[in-house]
Amino acid sequence: MKNIIKCFLNTLLCIFLINFNYPAHSEIIKPEAEAPPYLEKEAKTHRQQGLKAQQSGLYDEAITFYKKAIMLDPLCVDAYNDLGVVYEIKGLLNLAEEYYQKALSQNSFYLPAYYNLAALYEKKGDLKKAAEYWQKRIRLGLPDDPWTVKAVQHLKNISFVVKELAQQLREEEIIDLVESVKRNPALISSTKEKDEKNNKIKYYLDRAEVNLKEKNYISALNNAAISKHLDPTNTRAQTIIDEAHKKIREETYRR
Repeated sequence: MKNIIKCFLNTLLCIFLINFNYPAHSEIIKPEAEAPPYLEKEAKTHRQQGLKAQQSGLYDEAITFYKKAIMLDPLCVDAYNDLGVVYEIKGLLNLAEEYYQKALSQNSFYLPAYYNLAALYEKKGDLKKAAEYWQKRIRLGLPDDPWTVKAVQHLKNISFVVKELAQQLREEEIIDLVESVKRNPALISSTKEKDEKNNKIKYYLDRAEVNLKEKNYISALNNAAISKHLDPTNTRAQTIIDEAHKKIREETYRR
């Protein structure tokens, strides 16, 4: 009887794995349709409480809420950036820098952290470092975005002080590039779509990695499959899919 049950479970697993390895377009959960887990919702609630506390000048209370949000959702990139802002307000510039960098480690397309880091380095007098992050903010942002325009102005101002930067800007034609893209609506649309897609690919890949560490293998499988569907060349997503399959098989055999 035990062997029959084991055989039945193995058959079900094989059917599941075959169907998941070759998902049809219609079978994959679209990113917009996926319901966020309850912990993610709770993290967002804590972040909102942090914002209210911050607006009221209750900075220590805001820090507590932001840290709770991160504990519940380690991928809550907004909370990392928010912590950086509060620490900067409190004059703890090294901590502010640390959390802005953590925000970028979670999402390398997160534009507010680039802006905040550039402004922070400028405040600290590290103009070369500031220029580096202003340039990154300009390259990743849309030319008609007001924050991109502000970044361009900051970069121009620094170039008057740091002479070698002025030469570099001329060589790379960064300012001219921004102006030319501004006049090309089709290119703006194309850039925006590409950035949105890259953000989604990284978001679901990061989710899958966290799921794998938490031994939530079904969720890891689902999120990695979404990431791979958006980018078929995504080798990391395939590695997570393979690892999740392996762990599911092991758990099934143990039962």
